[in-house]
Amino acid sequence: MSDQIGVDGATYKLGRFFFHWCVAFGIVILLAFQSLTATIVPSTVDYEVSGAASLIGSVVFAIFLIYLGATTYRLAHGEKAVIGTREAGIRIVVLLIFSVLALIRGAWWIVDVAGGNAASVFNYVGMAWFTIAGIIGIPLALKLVALRKTRLQEH
Repeated sequence: MSDQIGVDGATYKLGRFFFHWCVAFGIVILLAFQSLTATIVPSTVDYEVSGAASLIGSVVFAIFLIYLGATTYRLAHGEKAVIGTREAGIRIVVLLIFSVLALIRGAWWIVDVAGGNAASVFNYVGMAWFTIAGIIGIPLALKLVALRKTRLQEH
Protein backbone atom coordinates (compact mmCIF):
# COMPACT_ATOMS: atom_id res chain seq x y z
CA MET A 1 0.00 0.00 0.00
CA SER A 2 2.80 2.47 0.81
CA ASP A 3 4.36 1.76 -2.61
CA GLN A 4 1.08 2.75 -4.26
CA ILE A 5 0.96 6.00 -2.29
CA GLY A 6 4.53 6.75 -3.45
CA VAL A 7 3.58 6.19 -7.09
CA ASP A 8 0.47 8.36 -6.74
CA GLY A 9 2.48 11.06 -4.96
CA ALA A 10 5.12 11.15 -7.69
CA THR A 11 2.44 11.24 -10.37
CA TYR A 12 0.65 14.04 -8.56
CA LYS A 13 3.85 16.10 -8.16
CA LEU A 14 4.82 15.63 -11.83
CA GLY A 15 1.27 16.49 -12.89
CA ARG A 16 1.25 19.64 -10.78
CA PHE A 17 4.64 20.74 -12.16
CA PHE A 18 3.53 20.01 -15.74
CA PHE A 19 0.31 21.99 -15.18
CA HIS A 20 2.19 25.05 -13.91
CA TRP A 21 4.80 24.72 -16.68
CA CYS A 22 2.11 24.64 -19.40
CA VAL A 23 0.01 27.45 -17.94
CA ALA A 24 3.04 29.72 -17.46
CA PHE A 25 4.24 29.21 -21.04
CA GLY A 26 0.70 29.54 -22.41
CA ILE A 27 0.37 32.91 -20.68
CA VAL A 28 3.80 33.97 -21.95
CA ILE A 29 2.72 33.09 -25.49
CA LEU A 30 -0.54 35.01 -25.12
CA LEU A 31 1.25 38.07 -23.76
CA ALA A 32 4.30 37.93 -26.01
CA PHE A 33 4.95 41.23 -27.72
CA GLN A 34 5.43 39.48 -31.06
CA SER A 35 2.00 37.85 -30.84
CA LEU A 36 0.26 41.08 -29.86
CA THR A 37 1.87 43.08 -32.66
CA ALA A 38 1.80 40.37 -35.34
CA THR A 39 -1.01 42.00 -37.29
CA ILE A 40 0.36 45.54 -36.96
CA VAL A 41 4.07 45.26 -37.72
CA PRO A 42 4.98 43.60 -41.03
CA SER A 43 7.51 40.79 -40.90
CA THR A 44 11.05 41.63 -41.97
CA VAL A 45 12.03 37.99 -42.43
CA ASP A 46 11.07 36.04 -45.53
CA TYR A 47 10.45 32.71 -43.79
CA GLU A 48 7.93 33.93 -41.18
CA VAL A 49 4.21 33.39 -41.62
CA SER A 50 1.82 36.31 -41.97
CA GLY A 51 0.81 38.35 -38.94
CA ALA A 52 -2.75 37.04 -38.76
CA ALA A 53 -1.68 33.41 -39.07
CA SER A 54 1.02 33.94 -36.44
CA LEU A 55 -1.45 35.53 -34.05
CA ILE A 56 -4.08 32.82 -34.53
CA GLY A 57 -1.47 30.07 -34.24
CA SER A 58 -0.06 31.57 -31.06
CA VAL A 59 -3.47 31.90 -29.43
CA VAL A 60 -4.52 28.36 -30.41
CA PHE A 61 -1.23 26.87 -29.18
CA ALA A 62 -1.42 28.79 -25.89
CA ILE A 63 -4.99 27.63 -25.24
CA PHE A 64 -4.00 24.06 -26.12
CA LEU A 65 -1.10 24.20 -23.64
CA ILE A 66 -3.29 25.51 -20.84
CA TYR A 67 -5.94 22.86 -21.58
CA LEU A 68 -3.34 20.08 -21.77
CA GLY A 69 -1.82 21.15 -18.46
CA ALA A 70 -5.21 21.39 -16.74
CA THR A 71 -6.48 18.01 -17.95
CA THR A 72 -3.17 16.35 -17.10
CA TYR A 73 -3.30 17.80 -13.60
CA ARG A 74 -6.80 16.44 -13.20
CA LEU A 75 -5.65 13.00 -14.34
CA ALA A 76 -2.68 13.11 -11.96
CA HIS A 77 -5.07 13.21 -8.99
CA GLY A 78 -5.77 9.56 -9.82
CA GLU A 79 -9.49 9.63 -9.10
CA LYS A 80 -11.02 6.51 -10.59
CA ALA A 81 -14.00 8.46 -12.00
CA VAL A 82 -11.59 10.63 -14.01
CA ILE A 83 -8.71 8.33 -14.92
CA GLY A 84 -10.91 5.33 -15.66
CA THR A 85 -12.71 6.90 -18.61
CA ARG A 86 -11.97 6.41 -22.29
CA GLU A 87 -11.25 10.14 -22.62
CA ALA A 88 -8.50 9.76 -20.00
CA GLY A 89 -6.79 7.17 -22.16
CA ILE A 90 -6.95 9.49 -25.16
CA ARG A 91 -5.60 12.39 -23.09
CA ILE A 92 -2.68 10.26 -21.89
CA VAL A 93 -1.84 9.31 -25.48
CA VAL A 94 -2.04 12.99 -26.52
CA LEU A 95 0.24 13.88 -23.57
CA LEU A 96 2.76 11.23 -24.59
CA ILE A 97 2.78 12.28 -28.25
CA PHE A 98 3.05 15.95 -27.31
CA SER A 99 5.87 15.24 -24.86
CA VAL A 100 7.90 13.25 -27.38
CA LEU A 101 7.43 15.99 -30.00
CA ALA A 102 8.30 18.67 -27.42
CA LEU A 103 11.52 16.86 -26.53
CA ILE A 104 12.43 16.53 -30.21
CA ARG A 105 11.66 20.23 -30.75
CA GLY A 106 13.72 21.17 -27.70
CA ALA A 107 16.68 19.11 -28.90
CA TRP A 108 16.36 20.61 -32.39
CA TRP A 109 16.33 24.09 -30.85
CA ILE A 110 19.41 23.29 -28.76
CA VAL A 111 21.27 22.31 -31.93
CA ASP A 112 19.99 25.44 -33.69
CA VAL A 113 20.99 27.77 -30.84
CA ALA A 114 24.36 26.06 -30.41
CA GLY A 115 24.96 26.71 -34.11
CA GLY A 116 24.60 30.45 -33.50
CA ASN A 117 21.06 30.87 -34.82
CA ALA A 118 19.54 32.43 -31.69
CA ALA A 119 17.72 35.50 -32.92
CA SER A 120 16.27 36.53 -29.56
CA VAL A 121 15.84 35.57 -25.94
CA PHE A 122 12.63 33.78 -26.97
CA ASN A 123 14.80 31.16 -28.69
CA TYR A 124 16.36 30.33 -25.33
CA VAL A 125 13.02 30.39 -23.50
CA GLY A 126 11.43 28.14 -26.10
CA MET A 127 14.39 25.77 -26.09
CA ALA A 128 14.22 25.42 -22.31
CA TRP A 129 10.45 25.10 -22.19
CA PHE A 130 10.13 22.42 -24.86
CA THR A 131 13.06 20.41 -23.50
CA ILE A 132 11.74 20.42 -19.93
CA ALA A 133 8.16 19.75 -21.07
CA GLY A 134 9.38 16.65 -22.92
CA ILE A 135 11.58 15.48 -20.06
CA ILE A 136 8.71 15.83 -17.56
CA GLY A 137 5.83 14.83 -19.85
CA ILE A 138 7.15 11.43 -20.99
CA PRO A 139 7.58 9.91 -17.51
CA LEU A 140 4.34 11.58 -16.42
CA ALA A 141 2.45 9.90 -19.26
CA LEU A 142 4.00 6.54 -18.38
CA LYS A 143 3.10 7.00 -14.70
CA LEU A 144 -0.45 7.91 -15.71
CA VAL A 145 -0.70 4.72 -17.79
CA ALA A 146 0.42 2.67 -14.76
CA LEU A 147 -1.97 4.56 -12.48
CA ARG A 148 -4.81 4.06 -14.95
CA LYS A 149 -4.18 0.30 -15.07
CA THR A 150 -4.13 0.16 -11.28
CA ARG A 151 -7.36 2.13 -10.97
CA LEU A 152 -9.11 0.02 -13.60
CA GLN A 153 -8.09 -3.20 -11.85
CA GLU A 154 -9.56 -2.00 -8.54
CA HIS A 155 -13.19 -3.00 -8.22
